[in-house]
Amino acid sequence: MASKWYFTQEELSKSPSAKVGISASQEQDYKRQAAFLISDMGQRLKVSQSCINKATVYMHRFYAYHPQSEFKKCSVACAVLFLAAKIKGTAVSPEMVIKTMRLCLNKNLRQVDIYSEDFRKKVSKLITDELILQATLGPVTEIETPHRYVFAFCQKLNVSKEFLRLADKIATHCLQLTSMCLRFTPKDIAVFCVHLTNKWSHFKIQNTVDGRPWLQRLNSKVNDVLLWKMDKEFKSCLDMCSSRIQTHVISAFVTNSVSPASDRDKTPEDQKSVQRTKISLKDYLARKKKIGNSSDMPKADKTITLVKNSSLETSDIVSEKSRKRKNSSDLKDISTPAKKFKPS
Repeated sequence: MASKWYFTQEELSKSPSAKVGISASQEQDYKRQAAFLISDMGQRLKVSQSCINKATVYMHRFYAYHPQSEFKKCSVACAVLFLAAKIKGTAVSPEMVIKTMRLCLNKNLRQVDIYSEDFRKKVSKLITDELILQATLGPVTEIETPHRYVFAFCQKLNVSKEFLRLADKIATHCLQLTSMCLRFTPKDIAVFCVHLTNKWSHFKIQNTVDGRPWLQRLNSKVNDVLLWKMDKEFKSCLDMCSSRIQTHVISAFVTNSVSPASDRDKTPEDQKSVQRTKISLKDYLARKKKIGNSSDMPKADKTITLVKNSSLETSDIVSEKSRKRKNSSDLKDISTPAKKFKPS
């Protein structure tokens, strides 16, 4: 049963969509759009991330046996999410799924007419698509995703929570951006996610005491050659994505690319001075942006400035007159004022 859902690269190149004239890059891009639509709908419907991941795998398996020209991404996204939510025990109504799909496709749409004839046709088509999806998937609809193995492997390797969070993100990217779930088992994809996190970020997995690599501690059949192939496939799929998606994926590694060892070597005084410098610079830029040039100052502020300047000029005149009087003969019988108290 498991071999039904795993294909070679040659078999995927002869998919039902390829037989109707859709190129491999167009097919992968279309599935990528469907995966992002599933994720957006799932977040709006407030279902779990596990439900979204399973719906994404359903989508990949469905298109492995049906052409994209016959089943559009909107219909398939609604059907797989509707079925995954039902299996996970967080069932949502078909009307809510269709309404959420329309709101996701049209961000400016504020209200959906649920009583229109077109809306009712969409709901009935969702029920039909779910039956076709169940017939395609068969009786075994409870599937595994790489995320549970990522968690188990990270616990076994005793890595940090940041490492686990980053590896979990890579597992989600593997389902959304690639077709790895049709070529490799969830356990193999999980090993690759740990490998890529260890390779692209500053987090490094320590080898065993006897010098064995960390890969042998997982008791997996994945070797370096297979990891190299999966790495190459992931990079090629990432290169085909738009610059916005590439930036979103790489940003997770960029934030973890600088090793914090340099900060550990610094003394507490150095860290405080660096923090003080950053804060003062930030305050300076914010103050400069807020105040601007003196010509842009409001009239009220100018009035206050003029009043302050005039008071300073008056005090200067008074101090000058007091100096003159002090030197004159009129102040011979007048005692000098006491000096101001200056605390030590």
